[in-house]
Amino acid sequence: MSLQHLLARPDLVRRLTGVICISLADNMLQGTIPSEVSHLPNLETLDLYYNQLSGPFPDMSTLSSLRHMDVDGNLLTGTVPSELFNLPALESVFLLNNRGLTGTIPEITSTESRLLSVSVYDCSLNGQIPTSLAKATDLKFFQAFNNSLTGTIPSELSNLPSLELLSLGANDLTGTVPTFAGQTNLEIVSLGENSLTGTIPAMIASLPSLRILYLQDNQLTGTVPSNIGTMQTLENIWLFNNRLVGALPTFYSNPDTLQQVFLGNNRFSGGIIPLLQMGPSSIVFLDLGGNPELSGNVPSIISSFSSLIHFNVSYTGLSGTIPETISSLNLSESTTCVFFAEGGGRWLSMHTTVTVFSPTSSSSSLSSSS
Repeated sequence: MSLQHLLARPDLVRRLTGVICISLADNMLQGTIPSEVSHLPNLETLDLYYNQLSGPFPDMSTLSSLRHMDVDGNLLTGTVPSELFNLPALESVFLLNNRGLTGTIPEITSTESRLLSVSVYDCSLNGQIPTSLAKATDLKFFQAFNNSLTGTIPSELSNLPSLELLSLGANDLTGTVPTFAGQTNLEIVSLGENSLTGTIPAMIASLPSLRILYLQDNQLTGTVPSNIGTMQTLENIWLFNNRLVGALPTFYSNPDTLQQVFLGNNRFSGGIIPLLQMGPSSIVFLDLGGNPELSGNVPSIISSFSSLIHFNVSYTGLSGTIPETISSLNLSESTTCVFFAEGGGRWLSMHTTVTVFSPTSSSSSLSSSS
């Protein structure tokens, strides 16, 4: 069925002028979004997600009552019309998963924008992030992951006091990580897979609501701010594939909320004992691999991490024996991967003998205590 068949009859459209909601999600609809939609001045909700709609957007400038629009998961093409982001009543617009959408993110021209949520996740947008987003002072959710955005992250985004989620990963962004000063509601910062440089700002640790921090696959340098370990709400921290140096961060003040710590493929040095001694037992993923300047041994305290299902210290300078206490963990062959050796490792369970090997001529300095 095509959406045109539903709205292409002028006599029908005239009788539908009082319609406030069109919800036709997940119906395998084909064709384009018909221009007749613009003749529905009272329309507040347009849900067309998970269909097979194609082509460009129609003129939407007359939809003065539209509050919510969701076209996620279609085949739309062309650019995002500038009037869409400036409709006077619009609160949420979800354009994600339309790889045919090109052009730039529209500027916001109104100082009375009501926008709360914007997602252009997994489209093909380019250009810079408009500084005019700051005019949407109530914006809570901005998601532009996996596009081709360039330039720096505008400092003006720090002027959004209600912002809870900022997802800009998998783009071509440059410059530094913003400080996000004063953004007390910010819960998720996802900036991985860009070309960001500089250091991790210490002020990030002062964000009282931050749960998720993704800064992986950038070109960040320097040390991890020590006050990161004082964050009370942190659940996931991904810093892998950067150029970070110094001692591993410790999470001595974190309650049992921390679950994922990915620090691999950096240039950290020193031992891992402080991290393990102070880390909460709630950690599920702990990945330190690819830090060749880490030294020391794996302490028996590893057995206190009762939730651990992934532990990676491959391609490090650790030495000594694998502690027998690791076998006391509640591990499962189907879910748990423990890598000790240079170049490899074995799936480990309580009933499995650990075999450590290296495919190179220089054998691993870790050996099995079994």
